[in-house]
Amino acid sequence: MRAAVARLPDLLSKGAAFHFGWHDGEHNLSGVRGKMIRPALVLSAARLAGGEPTDDTLRAGVAVELVHNFSLVHDDLVDEDRMRHRRPTVWAQFGSAYAVQLGDAMLALANLVLMRGAQGTTTELCAELNSAVMALCVGQVLDVEFETRPFVSTDDYLEMVTGKTAALLSASCGLGALTGSSSPAQLSALRQFGHHMGLAFQLTDDLLGIFGDPAVTGKPVGADLLRYKKTMPVVAATCSGSAAGDELREIYQRRAITRDRLEGVIELVACAGGRERTEAEAVKQYDLALRCLDEADGNADATAELRDLAALMIKRDR
Repeated sequence: MRAAVARLPDLLSKGAAFHFGWHDGEHNLSGVRGKMIRPALVLSAARLAGGEPTDDTLRAGVAVELVHNFSLVHDDLVDEDRMRHRRPTVWAQFGSAYAVQLGDAMLALANLVLMRGAQGTTTELCAELNSAVMALCVGQVLDVEFETRPFVSTDDYLEMVTGKTAALLSASCGLGALTGSSSPAQLSALRQFGHHMGLAFQLTDDLLGIFGDPAVTGKPVGADLLRYKKTMPVVAATCSGSAAGDELREIYQRRAITRDRLEGVIELVACAGGRERTEAEAVKQYDLALRCLDEADGNADATAELRDLAALMIKRDR
């Protein structure tokens, strides 16, 4: 990753190094916690499908991590989040214009990394990655649009998350499978594994955003509620038909959430079944992911690695 980032011009590489948590050659662990899941999926999917990872596999892992971080840099700006894992975000540190340019450069660099691969595979790999980027951008737009849409159903929400989160995780598995010479059946099963794990991962993240411990997550309590984000617990609660759900929907419509009312709003989400419904859906998607992994029917050690990654993604406290 450092070698790829070093290819950016100096003015941009300093911002990338800051975002990744690198300072004067030192590695700041607090800046990189929780990263590298997508490259790990690439590597394990390649091993499941065809043995040891190739140079193309490694390049694909770097590319998906660059795309993931391009999306984080832009998402922090869109959401006006000033902190990520207890560190300032790029736009907060360097300004909005810089964050836009850095994100764009990271996306371009991801494609340049893939294009250095073996002739004959580059087009297929770039198509896999950029299809996911398109879906990701659509998902991000819907996520913002949902903040002001009067009604969002659980199906609407899952469709949005399919792009916002699941698309890149699915592509990570797909890229690994493609560089591992997978069969068509393995490629499809691994893509579906990544898709369902992406949904489970986002649903878990939604729960942590409302019910997580800020001392552990590094995120301020109720930040999504204060921005009137319609995450799965909120959507499930407002669609419940319960008195608590109706009250929550009214509060959202009046945009009447303040910091001193957060505790009561969180209680409404829970009382309306938002927490319980989201937990159940996360478990459902996790189970579907494991079923797809079984269908991939590949290398046993790599299958175990992917199972461990799946468990890490859903059974977390941050």
